[in-house]
Amino acid sequence: MQVFWRIVFPLLRPATASVMIFLGVWIWNDFIDPFIILGPSQGTTVTTGVYRAFGQYQVDLGGVFAIMFLATLPVLLFYLLLQKQFVKGLTGGATKG
Repeated sequence: MQVFWRIVFPLLRPATASVMIFLGVWIWNDFIDPFIILGPSQGTTVTTGVYRAFGQYQVDLGGVFAIMFLATLPVLLFYLLLQKQFVKGLTGGATKG
């Protein structure tokens, strides 16, 4: 395990960060599964909460935009924390040498 953590994992860190960002955004933006599985009686996730903020006859756009802003903050912070590793992972094979 010591060899893995000292030699292998530092080489895999950019790829791991890229995969974590892509999967994190995909899971965070999941809408259909929570909407169908949870239903209205068992609570909501953030994305279904944005959908449920729209009424049939009226919409509080200020409230909806505030919910959308708060829904994007965790993903944005997650990306900003892993941005350096993300760019390394994307450009790792693009250069020669």
